[in-house]
Amino acid sequence: MIYTIETNQKINWYSKGTNRILQNISNLMNTNIYEVAYMRLMGLTRKYIDNPINSAGIVTAEVINLISNYEPRAKVISVNFKNIDDDNNLNFEVVVDIWAIYSLLKLILKK
Repeated sequence: MIYTIETNQKINWYSKGTNRILQNISNLMNTNIYEVAYMRLMGLTRKYIDNPINSAGIVTAEVINLISNYEPRAKVISVNFKNIDDDNNLNFEVVVDIWAIYSLLKLILKK
């Protein structure tokens, strides 16, 4: 199934199943590199901080790489730049496909 995740969505600490995968993706998009203990390379580098207007391509490449490395149950379909907020944060959305194999596995495990 196809889902859209935005960078500015709230954390749901009680999510389960597919929603947990979507929450993991949201967490990844909001994590800075060197921020996670023992996994220092997990997160976005924020290379675009000083030049956010021309950085949509950098963000797209980083998000695709990050999700494919750390959330293999999801396949990135697109990364869409939305806007720059008042605090100079880049807001974007990621469209992902939660792999059918995950859904099939979930059905099998329920039995």
